[in-house]
Amino acid sequence: MKTVAFVPIRLNSQRVAGKNLRPLDGSPLMCHILKTLTEVEGIDEVYVFCSDEGIRALLPEAFSDFPHIFRPVFCKKEVKVHSRSSCPG
Repeated sequence: MKTVAFVPIRLNSQRVAGKNLRPLDGSPLMCHILKTLTEVEGIDEVYVFCSDEGIRALLPEAFSDFPHIFRPVFCKKEVKVHSRSSCPG
């Protein structure tokens, strides 16, 4: 059995504009996440999940060959998440 990791990357964050592209210790935040996942024992593949095809041009060369899954436009809508305690039942 193969284990894969899906990394949702939004380029249009509403609370912190461009947060996944902001540098953290010299590299964009999204690169730290991707690098960490490639080092996790037991994860066979890492997929980038994004609604903007332009993400490929923004990924550093080391991550440019990661498979990309297009995130449908309807997923761009903000979704309010409730805590388990606020759910009925």
